[in-house]
Amino acid sequence: MDHSDALRALSSDAPSERLEAARYLQFWAVPTDIAILRTRLQVEPVGWVRRAIEDALLRLGDTAAHKVDLQDYIDESGDNPDEAAKARVRITQTVVHELSPIVSAIDYFIRAEWPQFEESKTKRHVERLIRFISAIDTLGGISSSATMRDTNLAVVISNCVEAQQIAFGIHIEIDGPSSVDAYTDPDLVELIVSNGLKNACESACQIANGEPAVSVLYGGSDREFWVNVVDNGAGIPMGSSGRLFKIGSTTKEGHLGMGLALCVEAAESITAKIRLSSGDRGTKFEVTLPIGGGERAGSSGRG
Repeated sequence: MDHSDALRALSSDAPSERLEAARYLQFWAVPTDIAILRTRLQVEPVGWVRRAIEDALLRLGDTAAHKVDLQDYIDESGDNPDEAAKARVRITQTVVHELSPIVSAIDYFIRAEWPQFEESKTKRHVERLIRFISAIDTLGGISSSATMRDTNLAVVISNCVEAQQIAFGIHIEIDGPSSVDAYTDPDLVELIVSNGLKNACESACQIANGEPAVSVLYGGSDREFWVNVVDNGAGIPMGSSGRLFKIGSTTKEGHLGMGLALCVEAAESITAKIRLSSGDRGTKFEVTLPIGGGERAGSSGRG
């Protein structure tokens, strides 16, 4: 696709063609394109295409196309917790929206212009930045209401274990009943358990001698569900377990310190509790949550 093709494709009936054109123009639009871009922005119904057109206009200095005052979001929320949560989501979406095309452009051009990029330290840091933006986006989504529904938590746990076994190439012991019915958000439960399992597998795989060992034990009563993830890794430094739940805190080189912070946000959304404990060897990641998950009639969909 060249420049003239992209301008024509902005009027296509196919959303995929308009998106391809808009993404091309994000980087290659010229000042004489501003009038066309403004016109297409006014009638474009697809969000992803609109964002790409907005980014093209912003790059050309047309700031009126997309002007956001984050303070307006904060002021609107007042003392209303629901409005405050919505404001956090809008702020997060705006930050991600502004940063994503910039980082994508850096990633695209540096790969094209620097043959040694794949073996460079720069690649590692660019990828960390991309993961960080993705984590911010996830955090914003968690800040909105949980999507509560009837869930077999045993299936959620099994899916988490299977995914991490494939990712790390190790066997994970699992012990629990075949069915644990709860009214909760399975996606947020999966996010919490998957993060605990991922950390356990990473820690266990780093031991110098012996086989990595990770086990998952879970169960439930008529009031609550619980899951414990235990590993035989090096454990965590004494006194650091509480700090690790804060954004940016980590004991692992090259990590962002976002995983457990995301877990805390997710846990609060479904009234779950998370606890980390560690001895001389190994760490236990414990999660408990109410089977009921709150009043069904009062629950609402996320987003």
